[in-house]
Amino acid sequence: MELLRQGGDAVEAALAYGRSELGPCTQTSSDEELLADALSLLAYDEPATSPCGQLLLESQRRALAEQLNGALLRIQGRLEQPMLERAYRQACAVMQELQHGGHARAVGLDVRAMVFGQLEAASAASHANAVSSTMTE
Repeated sequence: MELLRQGGDAVEAALAYGRSELGPCTQTSSDEELLADALSLLAYDEPATSPCGQLLLESQRRALAEQLNGALLRIQGRLEQPMLERAYRQACAVMQELQHGGHARAVGLDVRAMVFGQLEAASAASHANAVSSTMTE
């Protein structure tokens, strides 16, 4: 979609990529329909005003990118969702169920804060170490 916004030779590159790489990889009718809609944008001088122009909206670009990335990963025999992300989502779902069930130990736990809080703390510590080492040099 970004290539469409650039226009010119970028449009030709997008069309060539779609035909050669993505076309043979479609596995479902939904994949084929999405690819056809995306490539149909190439036929318009102003793709944003075309019948499939909604694909260029900011709100749709993320969903389209996720579908496309998922399809490409699936074709390569890889998981559509990284294992770490899958584990994080599962932990959040379990904690939510436990909290809704009123389990006393689950009420005060926040998986997001535990995961990202530690990451932020590690990042801050790493940054502080880098700053102090440059100051001593």
